[in-house]
Amino acid sequence: MDNHIKIKIKLYQQNLIENNIFQKRRFIYNSKTKSLIYFLI
Repeated sequence: MDNHIKIKIKLYQQNLIENNIFQKRRFIYNSKTKSLIYFLI
C-alpha cells in the first residue's frame, strides 16, 4: 500500500472521529472483507 492511500485512510478515520459519524450513520461490519460498510440514514 502506498503512502498516499495510507494518508487518505488516516484522514478518513480522523474525519469519522471528528464528525462523530457513528451517531449519524449506521455501520455494518463485513467479516469476510474485514471492513466497515456504512450507510447514510
